Amino acid sequence: MMTSDRLKQAAMAMFAERGYEGVSLAEIAGAVGVRTPSIYAHFASKEQLFLALFEDSLQADMSELADVLERTFGAPPLERMEAAFRHYTDLAPVTAASDFLRRSVLFPPKHLKEPLRKSFMGYEERLKECVLVVLEAGVAAGDFARQDPAALLALFCSMTNGLTMEQGIYDGETYQERQRILWDRFRTALVKG
Repeated sequence: MMTSDRLKQAAMAMFAERGYEGVSLAEIAGAVGVRTPSIYAHFASKEQLFLALFEDSLQADMSELADVLERTFGAPPLERMEAAFRHYTDLAPVTAASDFLRRSVLFPPKHLKEPLRKSFMGYEERLKECVLVVLEAGVAAGDFARQDPAALLALFCSMTNGLTMEQGIYDGETYQERQRILWDRFRTALVKG
């Protein structure tokens, strides 16, 4: 594994656990077995390393969504929407990457708040494009009630964002019940309008 990848891996685990402010470049370098100045051969600053990790995390998530939609290509639109919904809401083992992304979005370092917000908005636009294609196909095929796909998209994003927050709050059984209720309501909104 290249040094830059090892640095990213170590930094992600530390940032996920302690946040941006709780981690020094010296700690990251020490975890990888290099001297702190060696980091600058790969990243201009701690900020650049953090932003690179954030972009990598968003890109990985977008690739996973694309894989979900590719695997369900040709399936009924409702099935594809449920697959996308479950991609974002199924309980998965907590990883450093998922913790890092959640923490970065909810509690960004103050001086990086704007670049992180811009990156996240770009990611969300790509997400919306992917999901909107499925929603529009469902309306066009008559599988979904004729309604504003943008409104359905807003509902989808709000539900998945809300459930993502709840993953760390509720026990598994309570969470899964809330997930089921929201999917049932969303399915009804899709089909009946």
